Amino acid sequence: MITSLPPLHAQLCKRLCAWLAANARRPPRALPADVVEECAAAIGLPLGPEVTQLVDQLQRWISLRAIAKPDADWPSLVDVVRSDLFRRIRSGLPVLDYPPPRAQSELWYDLVLQQGPHRADDGVDTDRQKVDPESGVVLRRQWYRVVEVLGDQRFLLAVDDERSPHRFVLWRKDHPDWKPHWRTFRFEMRRLLRDGVLTEPIRCSIETTPPRYLWWVQNAAFVTETTRLQTPDTA
Repeated sequence: MITSLPPLHAQLCKRLCAWLAANARRPPRALPADVVEECAAAIGLPLGPEVTQLVDQLQRWISLRAIAKPDADWPSLVDVVRSDLFRRIRSGLPVLDYPPPRAQSELWYDLVLQQGPHRADDGVDTDRQKVDPESGVVLRRQWYRVVEVLGDQRFLLAVDDERSPHRFVLWRKDHPDWKPHWRTFRFEMRRLLRDGVLTEPIRCSIETTPPRYLWWVQNAAFVTETTRLQTPDTA
């Protein structure tokens, strides 16, 4: 994936965003050719296929950003270079009309674009026993509301944004390796005193049981009863 902009291309994006902020109320269908030419000439950037492609990509990104964030201010250069969506557009990767949910701090494109199913847990919340429909559920640090209860511990989910068209099915399966026994984790820790001196190692142990269930999530557009029943036991 393309992760950086050449300096002159970055300056062109900065000038075009500034022009939009000063002259446009809504994203235009296309950036005016004379404005692009003027901005490029001001920084000594010759026009050509690369510049034309960059302007088209910037225009597409601004339009999709306005759909997802209709109340946001016009983007700055910082918004451009930090945008996962803009990097995907420049890299020729599939993009969505509305952003996917997040997994940790990254956009979870695979959840929407790949058939899956996907493991819903990331090692932090694997001991989840059940989901309370009233409280929703957190998957990989993203909160989802329960749109519908589809069965016993099987739910239709959506992110907390009414504009998002994405829907996901979450369900539970027994862990194939689960046994009702305790696991013991032993480790050592030291205390840091006020004078900066570390104490002698203190031996500690934590007892826990292995997770009893595996949770799977899938884009509702891909879900069928057959795929749900054929979910692999391990992944």
